Amino acid sequence: MDRNCFDFWRFHTLDELKEAIAELGLSIPVSTDMSLLAKEKVVGGQKLKNSLVIHPLEAADGLESGAPSQTTMERYEKFAASGVAMIWMEAVAVSADGRSSNHELYLSKETFAGFKELCDRIHAKGKDIKIIIQLTHSGRFSLSPKLVHNSKMLDERLGLPEGLPLLSDDELDKIADDFIVAARLAKEAGFDGIDIKTCHQYLLSEALSAYDRPGRYGGSYENRTALFRNIVRDTAKEVGSGMILSTRTALYDHMPYPYGFGTKEGENGAFCPDEGIRLLKDIKELGVTLISSSVGCHYVDNGINHPFNYDTGLNEHPLVTLERLIKVTETFKKAMPELTFVSAGMSYLQHLAPFVSAGVVESGISDLAGFGRLALANPHFVEDIMNGTLSPRNACIACGQCLTILAAGHTAGCPVRDPEHYRAVLQEVLNGKK
Repeated sequence: MDRNCFDFWRFHTLDELKEAIAELGLSIPVSTDMSLLAKEKVVGGQKLKNSLVIHPLEAADGLESGAPSQTTMERYEKFAASGVAMIWMEAVAVSADGRSSNHELYLSKETFAGFKELCDRIHAKGKDIKIIIQLTHSGRFSLSPKLVHNSKMLDERLGLPEGLPLLSDDELDKIADDFIVAARLAKEAGFDGIDIKTCHQYLLSEALSAYDRPGRYGGSYENRTALFRNIVRDTAKEVGSGMILSTRTALYDHMPYPYGFGTKEGENGAFCPDEGIRLLKDIKELGVTLISSSVGCHYVDNGINHPFNYDTGLNEHPLVTLERLIKVTETFKKAMPELTFVSAGMSYLQHLAPFVSAGVVESGISDLAGFGRLALANPHFVEDIMNGTLSPRNACIACGQCLTILAAGHTAGCPVRDPEHYRAVLQEVLNGKK
């Protein structure tokens, strides 16, 4: 497997990382003050015991019904025992036809009991842990693709045939209703917050760039954002002010017009924050208080929103990729300081991740430090960060093998730190690729 390693392993120390940042001419803040990550925060009227968040981590270990399996339950119990303040749960489909795999989670009346049990088991491990459920519809990435608009770039990447019919405005209205039903069930199940997922070109994200779509959901900014804004508005009415209303959103798709949001015609995909800032202002007025900012679509550029320790085809050093994530978040945080932002992409830095996470908090770029792959590799990462015991022996190594397993349709985990359960699965996948 040729991965063109960028030799991250020479960054054994924080000084070596700082030198690399300087050599590349990057602006990536660093801090050694880990007390910044231990500070309590208030989000949406709810108190967080520290500033650490576990980001959404899909593992494809749900039951075929969409309910959490025993494996799902145990995975989240491990996360709950980590000492983290918030678990931002993986994507949960709002309808059966919006699932991207037969093992993606799906919240419905039939699966409700399983989600309630999951919440109960997490809160039993830590009553003060806040759980965000990420509600989604996979759109063109569903098992049976559902398109909001025609995107030659995405269709070619996914191998979709030309001429697939678009979802009608009425069908999109029905999907909006599905989000509200799922939000109601989530509140009853015991979740503390709801994320309306709008990133990575899944359905609501794709709708933001429906420049050429006719009808109520295409063309103008007002039309392209209407579906998302309507769902946010109706979710806020449905669940009331007692829950955290949030969104993991890609306000810059890193794709040229007319394929992506956050750019302009004739700018060749360059970042333009104008519509993103406008959208944040709109959804804040509707009740959103928490933002997990992302960039791009990994189906187009692998590694764009979670840098790896190898060249993913972006033809740039992963530190450049990480700086982009930080800079985009900084732009929106400066424009909307009253919103709470979560950092992302830090697991690439392995045992040095806490220092940059603390740096972006200290710099005011983000308010909370988010970790995904690190939490999968080391369920005790919070303790290790606070005690200074996070090391090359217990951190994520950013090898991407967890996603290799997931992409092959297997239940995902960390084959490096949990070889008993996942190394044989990885070997099976790799052998199948040869």
